[in-house]
Amino acid sequence: MMRRGVWAYFSLAPTELGRAVLSRGPSSGYSTVPGYLLARLAVHTDLRGRGHGGQVLVDALTRVARAADTGGGRLVVMDAIDDATAGFYRHFDSIPVKDDPRRLVMKMASIRRLLV
Repeated sequence: MMRRGVWAYFSLAPTELGRAVLSRGPSSGYSTVPGYLLARLAVHTDLRGRGHGGQVLVDALTRVARAADTGGGRLVVMDAIDDATAGFYRHFDSIPVKDDPRRLVMKMASIRRLLV
């Protein structure tokens, strides 16, 4: 029996990254690239390994895509707490920024392909 409480959550915030930390593709020539920070994403330990993390990520990315339709933004930034989390984000086509394998980005075009 599942008890009441918080089983998963995420938070989003506007952000930008400097071109120097991005490869040519995500920066597309901009000096700073506007986007969204996936500041937190968590799933209760009792639910891990069942695909719920991917579902929560898709929900977050769906909201980012809607926000980008209105307010712009070219990418999502994700800061992984550990290597396993970075691997989780890489599984969904996120790529690490230069010199930081735990800070990853996903272009809006990749998000839209994922959501189709």
